[in-house]
Amino acid sequence: MSTANPISANIARRRGSIVRLSAAVAAVIATLALLDIFLARTEQRELASLASQADRNGQQLLAGGHAAEAVEAFRNAHDLERDNERYQLDLIRALMAAGKPAEAQPLMTEILDEDSNNGEANLLAARLAAAQGHINAADSYYHRAIYGEWGGEWRGNVAQRQIEARLELIDFLNAHRRQNEVLAELLPLEEQAGNNTKLQSKLAQLFLAAGSPSRAREIYRRLINLDPEDGGNYAGLGEADLLLGDFRAAHTAFSNAALHSGKDAALRGRLDLSLQLMNLDPTVRWLSAQEKYQRSRKILQLASDALEQCITNHPQLATDAASQLASAAQMAVRTPPPKQPNNEMAESTLSLSQDIWRARTSLCGTGTAPDEEALRLIMEKLAK
Repeated sequence: MSTANPISANIARRRGSIVRLSAAVAAVIATLALLDIFLARTEQRELASLASQADRNGQQLLAGGHAAEAVEAFRNAHDLERDNERYQLDLIRALMAAGKPAEAQPLMTEILDEDSNNGEANLLAARLAAAQGHINAADSYYHRAIYGEWGGEWRGNVAQRQIEARLELIDFLNAHRRQNEVLAELLPLEEQAGNNTKLQSKLAQLFLAAGSPSRAREIYRRLINLDPEDGGNYAGLGEADLLLGDFRAAHTAFSNAALHSGKDAALRGRLDLSLQLMNLDPTVRWLSAQEKYQRSRKILQLASDALEQCITNHPQLATDAASQLASAAQMAVRTPPPKQPNNEMAESTLSLSQDIWRARTSLCGTGTAPDEEALRLIMEKLAK
């Protein structure tokens, strides 16, 4: 028993030493692990700080028009923080601004592969596709942006970003003469406008450009009810009335515009045009047969002059049919008017005028010169 006790005590002491040593080693390992974590986090913070500074430098360079230098700054930020989507999007913007869409495309594809419903990324993808001439792809990306998810700094203002994206899409469609699609985008935008008078005014202008003056007129009337002193809304209403063929209403609207905003040269021209159209319009119900015939002859003269001018300026385009029409028009203009013209004579003269105008537009396109605008508007009304 006496011999066993010292041995047991020795073993116990050794075990205690091992435990203490193990605890010390564990403490050292834990300390080293904590130190590694601390150093890693410190390095991470330093890298994040450097990336953030590089991104800010890129923003300043891009805002100052130095796209190439901005690319390098954003590339540096992206290299430092590969997982930061913001830096990648900024780099794509800079590459596009620097005229390097091909370099931007792989980065754009990478983002959308990770998050195909990202509203901001899709809007940038639409711009990138448009810059590369991919019209249908750009259209698709714009719609994904409109109906996509907007997070980050845009989270609290999603509706505004959707409106801005749709307006950008409309500008894009207008630039590529896709008018039917423009109208399809304007209708939901009209619902979103609500009481936003600035957006409503923009919508009215877009409806006019898209060939929907009736909707534009409705909007301008609402805006005038809200603010009867705004001359710009009266001027817009006048333009809508012109396109609708309501020339008397257009003249009234332009007169109100002048009353509230002053008669500048442009407005004076619209007043004169609407007055000319009022005095030229052969469709007014209260006209006598004599007056209607006189107006029809004036319209015939204008159409004849337009066709003659077209043939003179572009003799290579003149066809035998167009030349014969021009001769028939000149003969009709030179023929003295009858003493007692009737409605059938006026209608026959207007029909000839329309044939001449169709020949004119077929050869030389729709008249855009200021002196042809009255004739064009009259012809559009007669064609309805």
